[in-house]
Amino acid sequence: MKKLYKKIPSELRDIFTLVVGNGFALFVPVIVSPIISRMYDATDFGVFTIYLAMLSLISSFATGRYDFAILITKSRYNAQHLFKVAMLLTIGVAMVVMLITLVFWKEILPIFNIPSMGAYLFLVPINILLFAVIKASQNGLNREKEYSPISVSKTIRSVLVGGFQVILGAMGFLSGGLIIGKLSGDLFSSGYLLRKLNKVDNYLTSSFSLKRASYLMKKYEKFLKVNAPHAFVNALSLSVIPILLSYFFNEKTVGYYGLAYMVCIVPVQLIASAFYQVFSQKVSEMYNDKISLRGYTKKTLKQLFMLSVIPFGILTFFGPEIFQFVFGVEWLVSGELVQLLAPFLFIVFLISPVTYIPLIYNEHNKSFYFEIALFIIRVVAIIVGANMDGIYLAIGLFSGVSILIQVINLIWIISLTKKYKIE
Repeated sequence: MKKLYKKIPSELRDIFTLVVGNGFALFVPVIVSPIISRMYDATDFGVFTIYLAMLSLISSFATGRYDFAILITKSRYNAQHLFKVAMLLTIGVAMVVMLITLVFWKEILPIFNIPSMGAYLFLVPINILLFAVIKASQNGLNREKEYSPISVSKTIRSVLVGGFQVILGAMGFLSGGLIIGKLSGDLFSSGYLLRKLNKVDNYLTSSFSLKRASYLMKKYEKFLKVNAPHAFVNALSLSVIPILLSYFFNEKTVGYYGLAYMVCIVPVQLIASAFYQVFSQKVSEMYNDKISLRGYTKKTLKQLFMLSVIPFGILTFFGPEIFQFVFGVEWLVSGELVQLLAPFLFIVFLISPVTYIPLIYNEHNKSFYFEIALFIIRVVAIIVGANMDGIYLAIGLFSGVSILIQVINLIWIISLTKKYKIE
């Protein structure tokens, strides 16, 4: 059996390691979701969805995206410095967010139409820091090809998030149970990853040179000046959806959307991230060795297509029936929204790993233009749909225009792989 396993290409073994680990992390939310959907109502999910939108939006740029440069740099010494630079920037951003929250929290709640969130708003800056630690640590471990700790951390995170959410729901602590569960999982996962990363290569305890850090920030400044705004717009184009839905409708409607999106996006993120981590590490090596990325990119896309076409097809055709059976009849609306979201999430699943390619070829600007176009057209789609016919048309238009832009983006990314190096 071991001989057969060793015959499998190394990148497929690495993906298998991550997917198996992610599989258990995925299994927990699948078990927990029907339980918490019967504990928490749509309004609770609506507040939680807005909380996640805020977290995603600010976390997208908090590190200055220097954590992604960890994979590109050849020197381990530079990688350690880039990790610390990312953490210092995140601490600064989190402190600014906390200050703004302290001063304006009573004004923020009405703007987002989320009075139920209350003091839980103060947990956002803390969660921003934890999320940044998780992502930067994963990139550091990815660079060192240490995939097992990444999988274990996702399992820890998944078990604790689901466990705390169920326990708090059972105790009747419904106002913030979903949020505290999320924060708890991120806290323990980030601590585990930091310990493993430092054990592998002293990322925390290694020496720090301000001069070296300044040099690296200058060398990889496009990550801060172009890729960070790009990531912000990407997060905004998704985070703005629940915010707009809250504005046009109410917390309950956002909750229906939130459950539909979360149930679908969890497997997309977990499995696609496994492919992304292995793909990014592999193509970074191939690029440095001046090997064409085209064949490997197409092979990865084919694997993703074969893995996802049936599950997303089932959701597209049988979403309402599945949601009624699994989560209860009160979540029929979420199932109907899943039918509209599934084709869009299918494209997201395909394109997510290969979005690393424009970073390699230094095509930050063009990639950013795609994101701006995607953001604008999504906002217009939601506004038009909400004003014309309600939630279903809004989500349908959002999904349709997202598919169109992402397909164009995918074609462009594949065209980049004809290059061996930056011209």
